Amino acid sequence: MNGIITVAEYVEWKQPEVAARLRQWIERAKILALPFRQWKTIMEERPLPGRAGLLPGEREAI
Repeated sequence: MNGIITVAEYVEWKQPEVAARLRQWIERAKILALPFRQWKTIMEERPLPGRAGLLPGEREAI
């Protein structure tokens, strides 16, 4: 053993209840972040050709 521990290992050793709550928070953040990755993909994809942006009652400018 080299005697070096990570911050996570230290917190787990000294404050196991805090480490458990942090793990729960991290898992919740991962779940909440998933839809944002999907939204990012949707918002960055190129528009389809054609009349995709017209509202009802609008006409194409030719």
